[in-house]
Parts: sequence; structure tokens; C-alpha cells
Amino acid sequence: MNNNTETNNRSILRKLLIEPEYRVLRHLLLILMMVVISFNQAFFSLTGGKNVAYILSNYENRFYFLAFYLFVAYSFVTYFNIYFLLPRFMLKKRYGWYSVWLLSSILLLVTLQAVITGEDFSSPMTYLETFSVFMLVTFCICGGAMTVLLKYWIVNNQRVNQLEKLHVESELEQLKEQINPHLLFNVLN
Repeated sequence: MNNNTETNNRSILRKLLIEPEYRVLRHLLLILMMVVISFNQAFFSLTGGKNVAYILSNYENRFYFLAFYLFVAYSFVTYFNIYFLLPRFMLKKRYGWYSVWLLSSILLLVTLQAVITGEDFSSPMTYLETFSVFMLVTFCICGGAMTVLLKYWIVNNQRVNQLEKLHVESELEQLKEQINPHLLFNVLN
């Protein structure tokens, strides 16, 4: 029973990653994740972790503007990574260029975020906070890239397995054709 449930769970995850009919659901989950991260980043950028009532009373318009900006910026960088960088560089094994483009786009995103939030760059803590945001954003975007790479790996693995199966079936048919029916009849008698 446990093994059957585990197989069904794998099948659902596999379908979610690969099947075209789940494409909209995949994008909705990605967008939901980016909305949550954007609001989280806006919350901590403006208040340093103070309560929500404090944000809404003092920074309401700025909070929503920052959250919207972060959502648009994270969406742009994420989709730029998935639809441009991964196919053009990562899947063609040009890892150096992939890293340069990805890290440059994330650095630009984080720098703009720091400027918009009005960070004081004379303080050393600002650089530490900006670096931690950079690492967090890099980790999240690379996590999204890993799911895309997993999808490519699963699809390519299925193709290889299908080609191997066709190759074995072809060899079997060739062997069947090579066997002389009269010889086979004499050997069996």
C-alpha cells in the first residue's frame, strides 16, 4: 500500500513537471511563489521585521509599490532565466556565460531594490543585507531553474529509454529473420 501511494505521488509530480496540460498550473504556482517572495522582501526591506500594522500605517503606498516592483522584477529575471538563459547557455553546456548572465541580472535586480528602498550605502550593514538578499534571490531563481532542468532530464531519459527499446526490438526482429525455419524445425525434432 505504501509503495503504491509513493508511486502515485511520483506520478503526480512527474505529470506536473512534464505534461503540457499542466503548463498553466506550473506557471500559476511559479507566479504565486514570486508574489509571496515579493511581499516578504518588501516587508523586510521597509521595516526590518516590524509588525504589519506598522507597515500599513506608515508605508502603505510605498509597501505596495515595492511589492509590485519586486514581483515584476523577480518575474522578469525568472522567466529570462527559464526561457533565454537556460536554453541558450546551460543546455548547450556554456556554463560560464550562463553564470555571468544570471549573476549579472540578479545583481542588477538587487541593486535596484536597494536603491528603491532607500538603503544607506554608507553603512556596512547595508552591504551585508544586500548580499544576503542577493544570495536569497539567487537561490530561489536557481531552484526554479533546477525544476526546468529536471524536466529536460526526465524527457531526455524517456527518449533514450524509448530508443533503447526500439533498438532491442529491431535486433530481435533481425534475429528472427535470420533463423532458417527448416533448420529450426530439424533442431527442435
